[in-house]
Amino acid sequence: MTLPVLTKKYQEVVLRNQFKKGYSMLSQAVIKAQSDWGGMPSCYRRTYSLVPTKCSNYNSLGVCTSSTQLDGSPVPKNQTGEVDDCPQFWPLVRKQIKIIKTCDKNSLQKGCIPQYKGRDEIAQESQSAKPGDDDYMDDYGKQMIAGCAMWTKSQLDNTTASYVLADGSIIISAYNGDKGTSFAYDVNGKKGPNKWGYDIFVMAIRNNARTGQASISQLIVGAGDCMTAESGGKLTADMIKSLYK
Repeated sequence: MTLPVLTKKYQEVVLRNQFKKGYSMLSQAVIKAQSDWGGMPSCYRRTYSLVPTKCSNYNSLGVCTSSTQLDGSPVPKNQTGEVDDCPQFWPLVRKQIKIIKTCDKNSLQKGCIPQYKGRDEIAQESQSAKPGDDDYMDDYGKQMIAGCAMWTKSQLDNTTASYVLADGSIIISAYNGDKGTSFAYDVNGKKGPNKWGYDIFVMAIRNNARTGQASISQLIVGAGDCMTAESGGKLTADMIKSLYK
């Protein structure tokens, strides 16, 4: 193998080991926080949805932007998870982690995070038409992520809270902060490549109970919502699976 190939494989191993270390640390933090809570907090994503749904509106690119139940009634607010206790549970999770710097918002300007591409930017770059072409769409990226407009460039830089850990890794809250279950985790902080699916991944507090099964008693850390991996990167679920091969 050539030197560039060997270097790439070495970097992949390093990032995978950093992911494994961070995943273990975050999982233990959630487990300990739940122990301190003394039960099952209403702060988790489910592996299933409560009711069947259908798309009620598509945008010009055919992306579903809203849904209803099959009879046309509104989708329950807790369709995919519970969040009522999240504002009280998240501080317990962070209590288990050594945080050395916090940015409540404007994380890029305050130096908590490096430059990341937003999902809207990644989607914009994926369109086949190029700037100047007749069919080029200036809002292509925005429309492509309309079904779940999380982790945009504006949110990452301006509105999300972030936490720098003692080992340099970074936790970034979703756009709804402590009111939700999802977060992003950069396994090596400001070190490169700072790319989705390479060293930054979307995770969530999850309850793995299946449809018809009573809620399990243990929360875990798992794949989060609306992640877009950059070219050559891996989704969080695939990274977690790779840890057990």
